[in-house]
Amino acid sequence: MPFYDYKCDKCEHLWEEMLKIKDHKKPEKKPCPNCGQKAVKQIILNAPSCAVDTEMRVTNRAKGGFRDAMQKSLSGIKGTKAERYWKNRYGL
Repeated sequence: MPFYDYKCDKCEHLWEEMLKIKDHKKPEKKPCPNCGQKAVKQIILNAPSCAVDTEMRVTNRAKGGFRDAMQKSLSGIKGTKAERYWKNRYGL
């Protein structure tokens, strides 16, 4: 289950709750645990992003992470057309 962050608009109290995705709006209907006012809002955090061109190529390639995982998983398809495709596609 994911964690969600909430903030009271009145007293600016911040807290997080681990909830099922379908229940993420429930705390907005409850009073603030600090002041008791019904002014609770979910805080939406921005996630880092990359620019993508029209051919769906990432402009700033990561070092490690996905690239390392793909190189390890390519070991089962060495010498095949699929290996060439993945290497060309992701610059491995």
